[in-house]
Amino acid sequence: MTELAARLMMYGRDSGTAVPTAIFGTAGTVRHSLQTEIMPVRIGMWPIISASDPEVATGILLSLGYLLQRYQGVRVYYLLAQVEGDPAAFEWTIADSQFDVDDWQLDELDENVAIWGSLDGWSLTLSIENDALTADDNDAEVETLVYEAGSLSELVNKLPQIADDVASKVDATEKRLIAPVAEFEMLEDRKLHAALAEVFRWELQQYLALWQQQDGLAHSEHYERLIETCQAIGNFGAWLAANALARSIRFSEDDVEDFVPQAEEAVEAFNGNQVLPVILAGAFYDQELAQDAYQLLESEIEADQASAITYLAAAELYRRGGMIPEAVDTMQRAIETGQVDAALYRRYAELLVAMEYSGLQAEALILTDPTDDPQEELLQEAVAAYEAALTLEPDSVVLLSQQLTQFMELGETHEAFWEKFARLVRLDESSEYLRVIVDDMESLDGLTPAIDALERAIADYPDRVDLLLDLAVLQIFDENEQVALAVLERARSLTQEDALISDIERLTLMAEYPEFDMKIGEITDILGAGNMIQSEDVEFLESVLERTPGYEEIHVLLARAYLGWEEPASALETLLDGYKHSPHDADLLALLGQVLWESGERDLAFRYLNEGITHNPNHVPLLALAGQYLFEDEQEAAARAYLARAEAIAPRHPVLIQVRQYIGRLLNQ
Repeated sequence: MTELAARLMMYGRDSGTAVPTAIFGTAGTVRHSLQTEIMPVRIGMWPIISASDPEVATGILLSLGYLLQRYQGVRVYYLLAQVEGDPAAFEWTIADSQFDVDDWQLDELDENVAIWGSLDGWSLTLSIENDALTADDNDAEVETLVYEAGSLSELVNKLPQIADDVASKVDATEKRLIAPVAEFEMLEDRKLHAALAEVFRWELQQYLALWQQQDGLAHSEHYERLIETCQAIGNFGAWLAANALARSIRFSEDDVEDFVPQAEEAVEAFNGNQVLPVILAGAFYDQELAQDAYQLLESEIEADQASAITYLAAAELYRRGGMIPEAVDTMQRAIETGQVDAALYRRYAELLVAMEYSGLQAEALILTDPTDDPQEELLQEAVAAYEAALTLEPDSVVLLSQQLTQFMELGETHEAFWEKFARLVRLDESSEYLRVIVDDMESLDGLTPAIDALERAIADYPDRVDLLLDLAVLQIFDENEQVALAVLERARSLTQEDALISDIERLTLMAEYPEFDMKIGEITDILGAGNMIQSEDVEFLESVLERTPGYEEIHVLLARAYLGWEEPASALETLLDGYKHSPHDADLLALLGQVLWESGERDLAFRYLNEGITHNPNHVPLLALAGQYLFEDEQEAAARAYLARAEAIAPRHPVLIQVRQYIGRLLNQ
């Protein structure tokens, strides 16, 4: 069963990282297991039990899983048959696919959410056990969701809402950039029945092939039935077939090229439906068939059949492949032909900003006129792209906050800027995006419009602590420390949340001690230069932590100070205490991994580095340290993969440079 679990967990890994799932061997069986691309939410889906039609019931489950896989941070494992013993001697019956979580589990699987259910007539009951939110070793409570429908088609049309309900239960809120889905519509039950049953059979054959119960999918026979039954239900069928085929492509090991002509035939069979080429192209790209992926999408574009999501999918694959000019050109073609939506405008703007930071230039601009400053040109074009996106989605806090950031980068804090800021204040109900903007406003002059906007919002929502904290930050920046302290005192009276209290205490320090940031900056510079700080500075950091135990930056600085004093035990204690408050902080986990490694605790070092990379997959110090320690652990191929990934993100990062030099010295010994 270990091999089946490992194969299931391999699905959907990003081949672009060139890092295996478990780089030291089979997942779950190795001593040092450092993994990447691990999703925070890993859903194991057991069959839906139905006395009258188990195949259709599980087809419904698969459809639900396809919808859940559209959320960021979510991976879905389907447990479609209770398999044990010798695969060659196994003979499947439908009874083998009618079990729930208490009947059979795959022990090596790393799921942290379990879903199972039953279908009685057209009444669907789902049970959800979410271990991801469990703080201790006790079993999570099982939540039950019940949905009533008058027909199979009516139940299927409820699936998008059911997926949203389940996603909210597992704290998955944001969908992936490329997440196409068919328009759900009322369909003939008989045809829908046939398609769902065939999707189940296709996925079952894939599942059994992963268990090595057979050599692989009998492609021609099963493929033809899959396409025929799905074709009979139009757009929804195209979406079903696309997901089923894409999963087989991603699971394929030796014969992935065999799917290329099948994919082309499927796209032709569902002529004009853009969901299918978009989903299949992503699967081919993940299996390192980039040219086939590009061609599948470009064929649709050249045939004037492409929609906005097709252009976006093509541009995103070009970007992932490092073909930046092609990505820009594809999005500009979409804009020029009018096949554009807010998501494409946003991605176009984000790419332009990334190009500006990387020193790249665009061959042409289409939303703005050229300026004398090539770098400013890109940001001006990005601002215009955000503006175009906002005309389509005027209430998007993400778009507003990103555009405001670029206005500040350009130094453009004109009347329109403050109007947009006030709009963000009204729209951002939790200050999640607003606070990022506020924290970046320290260098701005004339903060009165922003302060006024926050005070108006607080008058309407006097109990919103987040708005009070935003206001306190701006009052500190505007050198109104006494006003800020009064605001913070009011905020403190309204909350008992540890995270908010920690933030209040940190801001209180800044207001009481106007040179606080400067002092922290000086200490950071001294430690960054490899020097020791004085005892009074250590006492200062200790006093700050005593007041604000959740201030992760201070935990890291104090630990580095202890290391400079050659007190690794004190550093480790400080970092572990910080981990309790901030378990996902990248800098803290990187230093914690380093301290543990240097003290000989290699298993624990890999554990914390693994955790850090899981939640911060693009954090260069974590990747660089992982590469160094893998090299020291004689895992050179894996080390190269991590270092290559870090190189692609920030080739001149100081930590990466140090690791390169260290490995170079080892190789020359």
